[in-house]
Amino acid sequence: MLSLVGVVCVSAWVAGAVAIYTVVQRQDAMLFDARLEDLAQTLAVFADHEIREVAREGDSLDPVDQDGPASLRYRYQIWSQDGRLLVSSPNAPRDQPLAPLGPLGWTTRTVAGQSLRVIALREPAGTNLIQVAEPISLRLNLADVFGGPLAIGVGVSATALGLLASALLRLALSPLQPAARHLARRGPADLSPLPMDGLPAELTPVVGGINQLMRRVEAALRSERSFTAAAAHELRSPLAALHAQAQLLLRTGMAEPARRQALLSLQDGVDQAAHLVTQLLDLARTDSLASDPLGLSRERGQVDLGSLFERLLDDVGAEATQRRLRITTLLGVEAIQGSEFGLRAMLRNLLHNAVAHAREGGEVVVGSRAEGSGTVVWVEDDGAGVPVDEQPRIFERFYRGQGVERQGCGLGLSIVKSVADAHGATIRLSTSPLGGLHLELHFP
Repeated sequence: MLSLVGVVCVSAWVAGAVAIYTVVQRQDAMLFDARLEDLAQTLAVFADHEIREVAREGDSLDPVDQDGPASLRYRYQIWSQDGRLLVSSPNAPRDQPLAPLGPLGWTTRTVAGQSLRVIALREPAGTNLIQVAEPISLRLNLADVFGGPLAIGVGVSATALGLLASALLRLALSPLQPAARHLARRGPADLSPLPMDGLPAELTPVVGGINQLMRRVEAALRSERSFTAAAAHELRSPLAALHAQAQLLLRTGMAEPARRQALLSLQDGVDQAAHLVTQLLDLARTDSLASDPLGLSRERGQVDLGSLFERLLDDVGAEATQRRLRITTLLGVEAIQGSEFGLRAMLRNLLHNAVAHAREGGEVVVGSRAEGSGTVVWVEDDGAGVPVDEQPRIFERFYRGQGVERQGCGLGLSIVKSVADAHGATIRLSTSPLGGLHLELHFP
């Protein structure tokens, strides 16, 4: 970072020096052009006498050499209207003009292998053409005289600026050193906030952001520890029952009815443990969808709600038949965008929850409808419903509600909430027209 700051400072300084050098060159060119134009105007006034002498001699075609104070640096030519060279400096060519005859103003030409800056204008009477030139190499010599000291000064000052910026940046970042040492001494379980005393205002948001991240990590770890403890507790009960039934079956002399009952209890315990493990795996995967938008985008596709509901009705069919329930499907929207696994897990748990809480011989209704630019999927039953004071808690993991006697692990609605969060859907609870719970999921 220090190197980057130094490079940026030096680069900015060098860029400024290049800009200054360019401006100086342009100003030099303007000054040289102004001096050249003044010389041409002076020649236009003072060359009139020499031109009249040429005319008295009978319009001689031979040019007349004219020495002057500008003959060492500048060169000039005076041409008649019919293209005769009337007057020229000793260092000007006599076999060609300095610039094309006719056009007036500035031009840059190469004459006899030398690059010249040329101005062409007419004398005040407007009859003769005056051309004055200056070698560009002589102009560049002045820029070089200025450029040498400038390059040295820029190099020295840029180096000093880079060193000063690095030193100041080190000084500004020095308050972070105690925090870095504090972090290095910590153990993996120490997520306490970093001290913020003595930090400059510019660094306070950085350390504050690190402290916020630590608080979120601590909350996530606390939640995971709580979840692990709750899962272990929930698994302990069916495993203990399995162990007891297995010990009972090992006893000799057990009557056949008692042995059969023990086997049925053992089978129920295995089913309960398998259901809990399945729910835990589904919850872990749906949580990963909620925390991984890229993973969700890879699984997202068009999900046919009709065929999905048909498969899910087969899953709950045995329980619904046993409880003599009528399940009605009302699909106003046939398909929805989302993760097929997530939507299947969500709707399976909603159906199981509705079938389990509906009254004996009652009714469960599932459906979908369009609402604005989104889709609403809903499930309702004719059971006892959920008291208003319990509704905020029914999506908590392992929460079963007060007075609920049915077996379950309390993870079904937690999975529903996790899938809804992954898809950006909102959940609304209300009382069903049938008398039980009406649950809606609004997908954007």
